[in-house]
Amino acid sequence: MNACLPDWQLICPRSLNDLTALPDGPAVVWLDDLHSTLGEDRFGEEMARALWTLLDSSPHVMVLIGTIWTHRHATLTTTPAEKEPDKHPYARALLAGATEIPVPEVFTPEALTEFSAAAADDPEWLLAARSASTDGDLAQTLAGAVDLFSRYDRADDAGDPAGPLGKALVTAAVDARRLGYRGPLPVSFLQAAVRGYLTPRQCLNATEQWRNDALEWADRKVKNVASALTPVLNLDGMGAASDLRNVHDFLEQRLSDERAGIFPPATFWSALDDEGVLGAALVLMGTAAMNCGRFQTAAQLLHRAVDLGPATEAFECLCNLYVEIERINTRIGLDELLEALSKIDDDCASVGHLGWLLGNMETSRVVVDYEADRADLAEHLLRSACESGQEYAAHALRELLLHRGRATEIAALPIDEEEVPPAPERHPAEPLLRAIDQAPGALEELAQIVARGGMELDVLLAGLERVDVQFKAWPTALAQLGAEDLVLDLLRAGVSAGAQFAEQNLITFLEKNGSPADVSAARAELAASSDRGFFDYFHHLWSRGRHREALALLNQARRQHRIAAVRRVIRSLLKRQGMALRTAHDVLRRLIADGYPALAYDLAVSIVDRNGPDELPDEVESLLKIAEPYHADAPRLLGQLAMARGDSPRAQRLFLTTADRGVMSVLTDGWLGSAMFPHDSGRAAAVGRYGITLEGEPSQPW
Repeated sequence: MNACLPDWQLICPRSLNDLTALPDGPAVVWLDDLHSTLGEDRFGEEMARALWTLLDSSPHVMVLIGTIWTHRHATLTTTPAEKEPDKHPYARALLAGATEIPVPEVFTPEALTEFSAAAADDPEWLLAARSASTDGDLAQTLAGAVDLFSRYDRADDAGDPAGPLGKALVTAAVDARRLGYRGPLPVSFLQAAVRGYLTPRQCLNATEQWRNDALEWADRKVKNVASALTPVLNLDGMGAASDLRNVHDFLEQRLSDERAGIFPPATFWSALDDEGVLGAALVLMGTAAMNCGRFQTAAQLLHRAVDLGPATEAFECLCNLYVEIERINTRIGLDELLEALSKIDDDCASVGHLGWLLGNMETSRVVVDYEADRADLAEHLLRSACESGQEYAAHALRELLLHRGRATEIAALPIDEEEVPPAPERHPAEPLLRAIDQAPGALEELAQIVARGGMELDVLLAGLERVDVQFKAWPTALAQLGAEDLVLDLLRAGVSAGAQFAEQNLITFLEKNGSPADVSAARAELAASSDRGFFDYFHHLWSRGRHREALALLNQARRQHRIAAVRRVIRSLLKRQGMALRTAHDVLRRLIADGYPALAYDLAVSIVDRNGPDELPDEVESLLKIAEPYHADAPRLLGQLAMARGDSPRAQRLFLTTADRGVMSVLTDGWLGSAMFPHDSGRAAAVGRYGITLEGEPSQPW
C-alpha cells in the first residue's frame, strides 16, 4: 500500500459511525481483521452493507484491504442450501468482488530455504528459520506466538506474582471474543472480571497494585514483538488508547478452541456493567447468555442495551428471548416489553415489531394471559407503526384485520411499498438478452464484455442468476446463433465466480453440444476445483453403477484432506440404505481415524436414527465421547442416552455442558429440566421458562 498508494487517505473504521462521512478524495479503508469486522451476526451484516454502500456511493476511488481467517471466509462466502436462511448476503457479496491473496498457514521447505538465504546476515531470523524447519511455522515463530502461548500456559507456576493476574485478564478477553464481543475491549471491564478466573489463594496474594501488575504482564512483549493484549488506536487517531485493548490473534484462536463450552464466571457478567462497555456489545453478550440458558442475565443485559442503544436491535433480541422462553405469553412479560418500548425512539420500528409478534400470536391462537386485550393492542401498535411510515406493518395489520373479520377496513390502509409495481430498471443481464433478441451489434458487445472481464462481467453474471423464466435457456439460444464458444466462456466465467447453477449449466450444455470426452473432462475439472462439482461428479458415477470409480474419487479427496467436499457426499449417502449407507459409515470411520474426531457425531447420529433406544450398540457412546470436545450437540445426545437408561444425574451434567456450549434448546425442549427434576414436571418445566443461574443452578422465577 505504501509503495502503490502513498498519498491516499487512510481510514481505519472501528464502527458503523466511522463510515458515515465519505472521504474527500481517493482513500484506502483498512479493515485489518475482517472476521471481527464482518462477524457472523447482524452487526457484521450492517457493517458489510455499509461498506458496500460506501463503495457504491463514493464519488472517488476506494480500496478496501483486510485479512480474514480461512474458515471464517468460507462461512461468510458459502451460499446457504435451499430453504436455509441467508444470514450474510451483504458480506458474501462484498467478499465475492474481492481479490483473494491466500496466505499459507506454514512455510514450505523451499520457502524456508529462500527465506534463510535472504536473512543470511541476521542471526535471529536464521535462528527462527531453523526453529520452524520441522513444522514450517515461521510467521508464528517470528511473531513470538508460540512463546506467547507458553508464557500464558505457565503463568500460574512461573514464580511471577503478576502471572496469574495477567493470565486471568487475557482469559477474560478471550472469553469476550469467543462469545461475540466486537470492537476494542475496555481495560476496566477486563479488570473487573479477573477475580472469577483466580483461585482463592491467588486472590489472597494480590497486592493493592494488582490491576497495574496484571495489565503490565499482559502488555509485556515476548521477543520484543508480540504481547498477549495488543494496543488499540486512540479515538482521535493518534497514539494508543490507555483504556482499551485487543487480544492477540494467535491466543484468541488457540484459547477459543480450548475454552469452547466453558461458561465464564459470574464476575465476567457483572463486569459488563462497566460504563466502557457499549450497548452493541451488550446485545451480543445478552444473546450469548440467552444461548447458554442464562435467561435472566440475558434479559438484564438486553434491557440495559435498550437504554444505551442500539435500541432497535436490542429490543428485537429481547423480544426473541421472550418468545423463546414464552415469557411474552405472560402479563408480566408483556408489561416488561411495553416498558422497554416506551424508552425507544426509532420511528416506531420497534412498535411495529412488537405489534407484528402479537398479531402473529393472535392469528395463531397462542394461549396467553391477556387474550382479551391482545388483538386490540396488536392493532394499536401496528396502526402506530403505519402512521410513522413503517410500511411493512401494513401487511401485518391487513392480516390481523382479516382475522378479526374487518376486511372492509383494509382499503383505507396505506399500500405496502412491496406491492407497488417497481419502476422499470435495466436488467443486469441486458447485454445477453439483447444478443438473444438479435439486436444489431449486441452479440459483438456481449463478446467484448466477456473478453474485458471486470465489474461489468460480474454484474452480468449476477443477473444470469435471476433471469426471467423465458430466458432460462439462454445457453441454447446463444448457441443457435453460432456463439457456442461465447456460451462456454460465459459458463466458465460463472463457474469461476461461484454463480448458482453455473456448474450444472456447463455440464448440461456440454452434454447437448460437446463430445463425451468434453463432458468427462469438464466433470473431472469441476470435481477437482469445487465441492459442488465433486458432489455432482460422485453422484454421476454412483447413479450409473460405477461404484468403484466413485469410491476411488471419494478416497482420493479424503487423502487430499478435502473434508468439506467428502462430508457433503457422505451426508447424502447417510440418507440412503444398503450399500450407500455402508459406504458412508466406512468412510466416516476412516476420517475419524485420519484425525477428524468431530465426524464421529455424524456417524453416531446415523446409527441412532436406525436403531431403537434399547438396541443401540456400545459404539454410539464411544463415538459421542470422541466427538464431545468438537461438536456442541454431542453432550446433548449423550445426555439423552443417559436419560433413556435412567441415569438422571449423569444426564444433568451432560445437559449443563450442552447449555454452556450455547445450545439453548436443551432447556427450552425440556431436557435439562427433566434431568434436574425427573419426578416433578412442574419444576422441570420452570427450567425451560426461567433458565439457570450463572452457576448452573435452576433459576428462581423472575
